[in-house]
Amino acid sequence: DTMVLTRAAGVPIKIVAIPAMSYGLDEMIVSKEIKSIKDFPGKTYGADYGFLNHMWMLLTLKRAGIGFDKLKHIVMLPQDSAAAFNSGNLDIDVNYIPFSIQSIKRPGSHILKTSLSDRTWERGLISESISVNEKWLREKPDVAKEVLRAWFEAVNWWKENPEKGNQIVAKGLDWPLADVKENQYAAIMLTLDQNLGAFGIGDGKPVCMSIPDGAPRATSGPSGWGKTLFGGTPDCITGYVYPTYNLFNDVYMEAGVADAKADAKEGLDPTLLNNLLADGYREKYSSNKWIGRIGK
Repeated sequence: DTMVLTRAAGVPIKIVAIPAMSYGLDEMIVSKEIKSIKDFPGKTYGADYGFLNHMWMLLTLKRAGIGFDKLKHIVMLPQDSAAAFNSGNLDIDVNYIPFSIQSIKRPGSHILKTSLSDRTWERGLISESISVNEKWLREKPDVAKEVLRAWFEAVNWWKENPEKGNQIVAKGLDWPLADVKENQYAAIMLTLDQNLGAFGIGDGKPVCMSIPDGAPRATSGPSGWGKTLFGGTPDCITGYVYPTYNLFNDVYMEAGVADAKADAKEGLDPTLLNNLLADGYREKYSSNKWIGRIGK
C-alpha cells in the first residue's frame, strides 16, 4: 500500500512482484472491554500512517460499515504503539510480531484477530512488494529480470535448506538465530507460481489456492472481503493484485491519506514475471515449504 501512495504521488515506480505476505504475523490486540469490531467506535488505536497496519484497520472498518472518523488514530511506530497499549494509553494496537508480543502482556488484553484468521492473504491485503523505477526497467530489462530471477532462486534455496539459510541471514544481520526464526514466523514467502497467480498470469495459483505444506489453516469462516469490498466477487481469486491495488488507492483517498489516484495498470507491471515463466523458471523454483517457524 505504501507503493500505491508513492505511485499516486507521481513517483515513476512499478510493482513487479509480491515477495511475501502476512499469514498470522499481524495482530489486533484489544483491551478487555472490546469483544468485537462492533465495540470499536469511540476507541483509540495505534498504528503507522499510510502503512500496512493502518490499511488493515481502515479495511476492517469499511467491511464492518464503521466510519473512519468513529475511532481516533494515534500515529505511532510499532514499538511505540506496543508500549502505549501496554501502559493503557490505547484501546487497540494494530501491530505485528514481535511487537504485538509485548502488547498482549497488558492484563486483560486479548488478540481480537490476526491476518491468518482474518484471511487477508486471500487478497494480499498485508503484503510486501518488489518495486523498481520504471525508467530503469525500460532501459535495463535484462538486468531487472536477472535481479528478480535471483530473488526467486534464493527463496527457493532457503526453503529447501532452512537451517543453512537461517544461519546465513543471522550472520549477515548479526542477529541471534532465534530472532531470525521469530521474524519469519507467520509469513509466506511467495513462489514464482504464486506470483503468477497473484497477477493472473497463465494457470498460476495464488496463495489462497496453494497454502504451503505444513502451514496452519484458518479455522474462521468466510472472510467476506470479496462480497463487501470487491463487488461481490469470490474471496479467493487469481489476479487479485489489480483490484487490491485499486482498493488501497480508493480507501486512502477516502481516509484523506492520498490526494491523487493511479490505476493499477499504471502501478503494476507483469513483464518480468511473464519473462521468467517463458524461460521455464516456474518449475525450477517451485518449493512451497513452510520453513523456519518456531511459533509463539
